[in-house]
Amino acid sequence: MCSENLVAALRLVVLSAQIAGGERYLVGGLCAGICHNVIDALTEHCAMRQQFGRPLSQFGMVQRHLALAAANLYALESMTYLVAGLLTAQPKRDLRIESAAVKVFATETTLSLLNDCATLAGALGFTDQLPLERYLRDSWVLGSFMGVNDLLRLYIAASSLSIAGREMCEFVDKLRRPYQNKLYILRETFLKDVRLAMMRRRWRTPAVGATPMPVTERGVRASLLVRDHLHHNLRPLGDRLSRVVVHTHELARQALILNANNVNEDQFSLRLFSDLAIGLFAITAVLSRASRAKSIGIRYHNNELELAELFTVDMLDRLETMVANYKTKDNLCKRIASVILKENGYASASPLTRVW
Repeated sequence: MCSENLVAALRLVVLSAQIAGGERYLVGGLCAGICHNVIDALTEHCAMRQQFGRPLSQFGMVQRHLALAAANLYALESMTYLVAGLLTAQPKRDLRIESAAVKVFATETTLSLLNDCATLAGALGFTDQLPLERYLRDSWVLGSFMGVNDLLRLYIAASSLSIAGREMCEFVDKLRRPYQNKLYILRETFLKDVRLAMMRRRWRTPAVGATPMPVTERGVRASLLVRDHLHHNLRPLGDRLSRVVVHTHELARQALILNANNVNEDQFSLRLFSDLAIGLFAITAVLSRASRAKSIGIRYHNNELELAELFTVDMLDRLETMVANYKTKDNLCKRIASVILKENGYASASPLTRVW
């Protein structure tokens, strides 16, 4: 079956993930502490340091760096809190994929945040007056700690596609035999085109699931519309999130249809699906935390809403661009890499070279 072969070539990755898979989310707590200390130190530095007759904190570029750093830290904390809370409530629950996603997002976000903070600190950031230089030096090992990020990306994508393959196996098998299932293919194609057209024109918010109103374990009928579970200030972002989820689902179906048995060999597609999965998981954690904070009225709840909105808008922009341009970028990368390998190095001529 197509679903049984999705992760056959990645057994070593799955085995290594099983060894420390349940503990990887702890790296998120480590990274959150580092980012928190650095942001506090840089905030004090920007408030005290003066250039051109006024503090650095009054410049727009500095404020932008601080705001994005705080939004990324909020997302990092939200993902770590979510996985830790789920494991506390259900210790036997399998959250290896979520733990790996937290680890990848945490380590890469920490390194990016430290580089941005180094820009604000200037030359002072490389002295021992700020904790930045020590954190920046030590953070490079986080990408390899408890699993290399690139291998974890393959694990996240392959495991997720394996689950999706089991759910869509009947659909994929029928589409791989088009002459025997013409009516089924026409009906599914028509429904997909109608669904995507309605989303593009904002006529309908898609439900993220198979049925509109499932019954939970407690007998409560819960809506599968993301907007119904969010604070009203965050519902437009929930609609955008739903559309990205549907597009990701369509991409997964295309990958399984085109090369169901060899999808784990296309690492360009695996990286795309892993980045989409990590981004969607981060947005889900951020929106749920901010919505709860606003609903129960905890301290700084208005600021949490703005942090969630800033991070979600930025991440959704990246995910939508990723979905729209992935084929072009992947094909360019393949062609450029083939030239580099053929020429045994960087292949480009000087603009001063004469050809006459």
